[in-house]
Amino acid sequence: RITEEMMPELHACTDIVGEVPEGSLSEECGLFPGTKLVIGTGDATCSSIGAGNIGIGDACLTGGSSAGISAVVPAKEGAGYHSSYLPEGASMMGGMTMASGSAYGWVKNELCKIEQKLAEENGKSAYDYINEEVASAPLGANGVLFLPLLKGERDPFYNPKAKGSFLGITLANTRADLLRAVVEGIGFNIALILEGIREHYDFKKLTMVGGLAKSDVVRQIFSDIMGVELVTLKYMDEVATVGAAIMGGIALGIYEDYSAVRKFHAISAHNTPNMENHEKYKKILELYRKGYEAQVELFDAMAQ
Repeated sequence: RITEEMMPELHACTDIVGEVPEGSLSEECGLFPGTKLVIGTGDATCSSIGAGNIGIGDACLTGGSSAGISAVVPAKEGAGYHSSYLPEGASMMGGMTMASGSAYGWVKNELCKIEQKLAEENGKSAYDYINEEVASAPLGANGVLFLPLLKGERDPFYNPKAKGSFLGITLANTRADLLRAVVEGIGFNIALILEGIREHYDFKKLTMVGGLAKSDVVRQIFSDIMGVELVTLKYMDEVATVGAAIMGGIALGIYEDYSAVRKFHAISAHNTPNMENHEKYKKILELYRKGYEAQVELFDAMAQ
């Protein structure tokens, strides 16, 4: 039986609980003795704060190896979880895919050797060339669907047995179709997560950070699929660091509250959804959903 006495003392993220002592710890960490130690929080919450998720209506799309949405919604039973930094009456909701940037990375490593060589020769990123090819294919990838379930899945479908797949390939399809299908498939997964969150709050704009946010082509496809505006930040790779710094600043009295994060928000790009494209994507999204459902029994059989 777990008793209350066994549990640690609870603290807010911004509580100071000690300071760096003199001696080996200070030397090994490179921190001055007397430096205040603040409770802080985990990486995901730091990223959420750094991206500006501090009040109802704020939402962030993280496009890293995994992709996910964290969104602040009105607190009510069954709607998300409470995070201690949020204001009273607010809850956090979200969902995280297993493979997004990692799925795109798999495509780069296994299907795009030429682009990697060109990138090395010209001092560019292989993704610069890949994204050009993605942009050359039409919306809907000429009928090809890609399910980026390369590591099983947790959201929007919880299924550790799930496998990735291309659907709808014919002799008429090109490599550009396959590459675009990969980006669209990642976007469809994220759109289904947003669909569930929107049952609690109708978000019109997301702040996007992470590696996938560096591509205008990827951002625009995601924006069109979800039907929301995407805003990117100049420090998109450092949002977790910014979030941690804000907490430290509040603890030391440098900042009054989490709204201080707005001072760091330098916008680098806006992507507005093409609603005509969005309507087309809504139909393809239903095919994507059915494509997953049709393979569930197959995933079970393949796992035996």
